[in-house]
Amino acid sequence: MAPKPNSRLRRRAILRALGLLGAGAALGPVASAQTDGSYYSQLRADLESQGVSGGEFVYGDSAAAALEAFSIDASGVETTEFQAEGMPFSDAVRIENTEAPANPYSYSFNADITDREVAVGDVFLAVVYARGTNAADVGESVKTQAGFKYRYTNPDGSTGYSQNYVQGTAQVNLSSEWKRFYFPIEITEKPGGSEFQPYLEFWTGWNRQTTEFGGLALFDYSDTDVTVDDLPVTEFNYEYEGRAEDAAWREEAQSRIENLRKADMEVSVVDGEGNTVEGASVEAALQSHNFDFGSAVAAPSINGNSGDAETYRETFLENFNKSVLENAMKAPAWRGEYGASLGPDAARDALDWMDEQGVPMRGHALVWSTYDWMGVDSNQSDDAVSEAVVESLTERAAEFEGRLPEWDMHNHPMFYDEIWQDIGQEYVLDWWDAAEEADSEAEMYANEINILGSDSLLTRYDDYLSWLLENDAPVDGVGFQGHFGLSQLTPPEELWSRYDRFARHDLPLIVTEFDVQINDRGRENEVDAQADYVRDFLTASFAHEAVEGVMSWGFWAANHWRPTAAYYGEDWSLRPHGEAYRSLVLDEWHTEESGETDSDGALSFNGFKGEYELTVRANGTETTRTATLGDGGTSLEIDLSASGDGSDGDADAEDGDSESAGTTASAGGDGATTTESGGTPGFGVGAGAAALGAGALAKRLSGEEDTEE
Repeated sequence: MAPKPNSRLRRRAILRALGLLGAGAALGPVASAQTDGSYYSQLRADLESQGVSGGEFVYGDSAAAALEAFSIDASGVETTEFQAEGMPFSDAVRIENTEAPANPYSYSFNADITDREVAVGDVFLAVVYARGTNAADVGESVKTQAGFKYRYTNPDGSTGYSQNYVQGTAQVNLSSEWKRFYFPIEITEKPGGSEFQPYLEFWTGWNRQTTEFGGLALFDYSDTDVTVDDLPVTEFNYEYEGRAEDAAWREEAQSRIENLRKADMEVSVVDGEGNTVEGASVEAALQSHNFDFGSAVAAPSINGNSGDAETYRETFLENFNKSVLENAMKAPAWRGEYGASLGPDAARDALDWMDEQGVPMRGHALVWSTYDWMGVDSNQSDDAVSEAVVESLTERAAEFEGRLPEWDMHNHPMFYDEIWQDIGQEYVLDWWDAAEEADSEAEMYANEINILGSDSLLTRYDDYLSWLLENDAPVDGVGFQGHFGLSQLTPPEELWSRYDRFARHDLPLIVTEFDVQINDRGRENEVDAQADYVRDFLTASFAHEAVEGVMSWGFWAANHWRPTAAYYGEDWSLRPHGEAYRSLVLDEWHTEESGETDSDGALSFNGFKGEYELTVRANGTETTRTATLGDGGTSLEIDLSASGDGSDGDADAEDGDSESAGTTASAGGDGATTTESGGTPGFGVGAGAAALGAGALAKRLSGEEDTEE
């Protein structure tokens, strides 16, 4: 919340005595007192053209006076006044963050309202021009959030802050060009307490960003007939190239998906004497994709006993086939800084539960190159600092040796580069070697932000990977943190270009952290854009041969770092972009085939690669088997005389002579097992993996299949 300012922004008020040339009668009593009439009079005229008339200006009689009322009280910012060129206003202020803010609200550009009472039911409209001049440099968009609140005293004497009374979109992303924003305000409820002080603010504490404000005005409509619904709101255009339903890239994506993600399976059925069985009924249902459709999970929800925790686990299993702990394997958590619910025991318990479900878990993260995060004393020699980093990463990697398919070994190598910039990049090679030694079975990934949605770290990250490989570092994969906002929706074909750039390193690519944040779930255009981009991002990623998975960064709004990005609301209602996710993963990219064997006792189909459940019926006998459809396709022979559930038996299996030959297996005894040609053995497609098929999901939810929690 905004701190009460104890120092004011020192700036020179430039009052332009332009005169109103007789317009005062039309503008009302406020306008007649204006000395900066050109902008304020035009602003009032703009509002009248939208059917909104009347209202008083708060904070003075000009745009310059309004800006003069605002201040920012923070040591980590520099403020500069300047004259905006080519704009309808003149005076403007630049706020430059010289330090990384602790919170967005740490830097609040605000002004108290001292000349009037503000009561429940009052209506205001804030208008401001704003831009983020270093939007391209910070990666994520420069942001601001408007707030109209009370600061007050609680009964116990502490300072309290009311809800934000801005109606509709409060947080907006800024481009490098000036844009005018409207923020309607209605005082809906006043908290208990005393000494209420209303104020208007703009948070600027995102990133090391530079924000500029001008043309600021606050209208008070409390003594008029204007309602908050009458006031304008800023409309945003979230179009991106390729969003249209008939965009040309979609046909190519479909062709790529058919070629990359599907293969042929042939099921042959024989009787006890080895004779082929014609007319046997065969049903095949995909249980889990080879492609990773995973999600970050919160250890307290995985380990909890509440009704929401139970729903959380069930919902995860319905939607995802891979997991990653959001916080509980990080170095600060391991030191106890996040509390017991996110400590080492919580990480172990969550991993145990995932193992019981047959769902693999990624490790996140071994190194984050800042002293605070790694818990390293900077007042040591370079060697000692590096040894402390190695000690921390080794402890956690060794703890889970052989249990995780991969780790985010070096997280944010460019975005947070404090340690290695201090002691030298050559020490980073020691970190990679130590991770490989601590857990040689886990693949070790680099993982960085601002690569898919921004150019800010693109070249540095690419160069870093090249340097690692040139120095024989044991790097096994490339991770991208795909956190998107509505102002940075990278077109699908541009995503392909970025994937191509990193695919040249001949390493697997994974989107490790995917979400799409919007500002206001009540705004249809934002909700629609979010759903469309989830659809298109997943499609473009699934259609690229180097990409092996997309990990959503959470799914439930009540336990999500960006609640508007969650697929499910706090009440577990499925949001439109969650529907887009499920429509693709559980429907369009799902395979269920059924039919009868031909005269050769065989049934063939083309399906998505992954783990299948096969049910065969003939002559009063029913047999269920599991089989893996891999890169080269799979041929499977099922012996009807060996009925069973596919859980305990052995099978002879051998790979074909080439990838195109696929996999051939014969099934006997009490079950069937096939081997996959390609993929990562032992991870992602186990028989107990998350059920991404309708048939398997129905069995889980009906209780036919036991699920331990």
